[in-house]
Amino acid sequence: MNASVSIALYGWLPLTLVLFQFFTPRRAVLISMIGGWLFLPIAGFHFEGLPDYSKSTVIGVVPLIAAILFDTSTVLNLRPRWIDIPILFVCCVPMASSLFNGLGPYDGMSAVLGSSMDLLVPWILGRMYFADLRGMRELAIAIMIGGLIYVPFCLFEVRMSPQLHYWVYGFHQSAPQMDHRLGGYRPKVFMQHGIALGLWMSIATSVCLVLWRSRAVKQVMGIPMSYAFWALLVTTVLCRASNAYTLLLLVFMVFYVLLRLRIRWVMVLVLISPMIYIADRMTTDVIAPEMIDIAEVFSQNRADSLGTRIDQENQQRDHIMQQIWFGWGGWNRNVVITTKGRWITDSLWIITISKNGWIATVMMWLVFCLPGILLARRLPLEYLVHPMFAPATALALTAMMVSFDSVFNAMIGPPYFVVCGALGGLVTTLRRPARRAVPARRASVQGRPVGQI
Repeated sequence: MNASVSIALYGWLPLTLVLFQFFTPRRAVLISMIGGWLFLPIAGFHFEGLPDYSKSTVIGVVPLIAAILFDTSTVLNLRPRWIDIPILFVCCVPMASSLFNGLGPYDGMSAVLGSSMDLLVPWILGRMYFADLRGMRELAIAIMIGGLIYVPFCLFEVRMSPQLHYWVYGFHQSAPQMDHRLGGYRPKVFMQHGIALGLWMSIATSVCLVLWRSRAVKQVMGIPMSYAFWALLVTTVLCRASNAYTLLLLVFMVFYVLLRLRIRWVMVLVLISPMIYIADRMTTDVIAPEMIDIAEVFSQNRADSLGTRIDQENQQRDHIMQQIWFGWGGWNRNVVITTKGRWITDSLWIITISKNGWIATVMMWLVFCLPGILLARRLPLEYLVHPMFAPATALALTAMMVSFDSVFNAMIGPPYFVVCGALGGLVTTLRRPARRAVPARRASVQGRPVGQI
């Protein structure tokens, strides 16, 4: 690795320690986490017998180390709750996968440690710092600001081609031949792929929409929310990522139904639909052919791409069924290799079910969807679009978008598990209030008027 990569990755810990001296712990965690996600390189250092020290590791572990050193009371006050069970299963099942495949306990412990650093640590940070209404608000605003910060970088790469990661760190994070889509350049900035950038920008746009239309926030960084929304929306469209377009349409539909039609069950149905799709793909396989037919209406190229992806997943299904409960473990044992080469395994559900089995896959999607389902069930409809609770609704839609995107891609990162952890911590404290006890529009969160930053 070159010097710029080493300085960025190893320098993030002292930088985060400095942040804890100048900001509140919650704000320091936000700056460290979002800043690292936006600007750290797609690279890592390999240590024998230990998880790689990479961008994902830095974003999660470094803020936790700083919290242990400078905010010990918050760390010690954290208590386990039943909502933590799915993420604990996801992190511990790799041990069973290693043992059932004869890879040994050492391999299993290494896999558990790696999963814990990438998934459990961000979840814990979410539970520690953002599992209340003020924390939800600050987290949602931070995601929106992260999207706004990326707007000029995205526009630059739309015009000049994806070069920023190469100029700063000396290499491209993904194949350059994949950077041209829909008649122009698809930006990547410092994300692993243009698809990952499309997911991030669509999430920032969706959060901005919910905060704006619910009147939870009137302006951000001195910019009126309407201007911020249109800037994010236009930039997301220019990212030329089809996953971003699909996710935006989905969120717009769900939020419109909540805000105008006042139908709650649509949000719950959309949240559980990825799990329904995965179950169908492993059993009757009715939904996938219908999706190809729908895609043909919009674009034959998209339909062909989707058809190829689904066909390759079908070819892997027989291999997966041989170890359906705990998967094939690591070392690429889950990959099917034929005379035509190795099949693509780039959707999160295929990677999870082939490596760690059906149990880990179900638990992974419960991590994404269960907090949002409980939020929709425990809050009256008026609360979901109320300024006080709108940030929680925005974050529930964020988790939903990651869940949907992971059906076809694997672009997850620590900020998304922080969101899930924060939602999980919040819903365990919620009790369904009486319908007539809807708070006033000018309610406040811990003494701070809603609508001000």
